[in-house]
Amino acid sequence: MKAVVMEVMEEKLIVLTKDGRFVEIEKERKSIDIGQEISFTEKRNYNYNSNIRRFIAAAAIFIFMMTSGYGVYGYYNPFGYVNVDINPSVEIAYNLYDRVINVEGINEDGQYITEELKEYKNRKIDEVVSKVIDKAMENGYMEEDENAVLITLTDEKNNIDKEKLLNEVNEHIEEGLKDEKVVEVTMLSNTTKDYTTSKVKEISPGKMKIINKAIKVDQSLTEKELSTKSVKEIMNIIKDNKKNEKEDEKINKNKPLKNKEKLKDSQKEDKKKYIKSNNKEKNNPNKFKENLKDKKEKIDSENYINNKQNNNNNGNDKKNQNNKNNNNGNDKKNNNSFNGKK
Repeated sequence: MKAVVMEVMEEKLIVLTKDGRFVEIEKERKSIDIGQEISFTEKRNYNYNSNIRRFIAAAAIFIFMMTSGYGVYGYYNPFGYVNVDINPSVEIAYNLYDRVINVEGINEDGQYITEELKEYKNRKIDEVVSKVIDKAMENGYMEEDENAVLITLTDEKNNIDKEKLLNEVNEHIEEGLKDEKVVEVTMLSNTTKDYTTSKVKEISPGKMKIINKAIKVDQSLTEKELSTKSVKEIMNIIKDNKKNEKEDEKINKNKPLKNKEKLKDSQKEDKKKYIKSNNKEKNNPNKFKENLKDKKEKIDSENYINNKQNNNNNGNDKKNQNNKNNNNGNDKKNNNSFNGKK
């Protein structure tokens, strides 16, 4: 029978069976951790009196767990997922207590990695993530000078300390790296909705997120095309496009500045020419007088034209007034003749 270790004593263990019972059994080996899944043969001749207090306490814990919606269901069912993408894509399911309950390969390389993993169940999440990365290194998936590891958390209830997990993974990678290889670890958060969508498409959630990001920065790319590429290749596409965008921004920012500088230079030149021209006129009295005379004649000519236009307008107004008066006189005559006839 399989059960999960709930309490470790000097010579005994208290375990939780899949049918929800707390059982005290003999401790067969020294290195056993709480949360570890073990196999044991159940015996019917337990000495319940010897540890009755422990069973009462365990029963109280069990009742609390069951009534608060946790219990066996909380231990054996997924509470969230951690996806590790290198080129092997591996999914780690964990329970309410942050213990790993299942590991699955999303692609062919991932399935190969998971087949080599042993004793991962009921281990801590960071331990299993580190084991996945170790197996990827051992199998030559991180042989390049620059490598990328993408970790995606579907953990909407924020059960995992993300910063702590990232630091632990980085430390583990640094310890295991050979030569001067570089591994860039990126951590993303995911929603349950996006997780479900990626599962339907048979693409890991993390890879799906960076595929969407790559398409956003370069709309000529397609989901089908990117799904065949490694995480590192997709992330490089995103980085290259961002670099190009920044360079374009710099060029666009510099252009208006250059135009403004040209405009300022042009204005300065015009001002210099104007000042120079005025100085020449002042230094040459005859030329200055001629210019004044020309300006005066021009002003007189403009005034003459304006006065003439005003006189014409006044004359037209008088004519219109006379015509109006004549029309009024004719109207009166017509009215008088009409009254006389009547």
